[in-house]
Amino acid sequence: ITGISEKTYKALLLNPFIILGGRHTLKHLRKLGFVTFPELFDESYDDIQDDCDRINFIYQEVKRLCEMDEDELHKIYTSVIPKIKHNYQVLKNINTEEMIVNLVKNIKRRIL
Repeated sequence: ITGISEKTYKALLLNPFIILGGRHTLKHLRKLGFVTFPELFDESYDDIQDDCDRINFIYQEVKRLCEMDEDELHKIYTSVIPKIKHNYQVLKNINTEEMIVNLVKNIKRRIL
């Protein structure tokens, strides 16, 4: 993983999330201290090597969630609120200066 964009970090603030990104992005986020949401999503997509297969898997997971009974979905959402709060605290404590420096280094590597 070369880096995670600010859009990903923004999503971590107040939401359960599924990542449409590179392989092992969830693994990387867990190493940073974030918790993920296997209650909502089959997170095995994080290990799928082929990008198209991973995207299709994620699409099917989102579709499954959209078709879920609203009361059941609400129960699950309520149960993950402590995880959402945890992720907010983790993000709040991240050294943003270091994160920006790393993003710039990654961009330079791609350009050069």
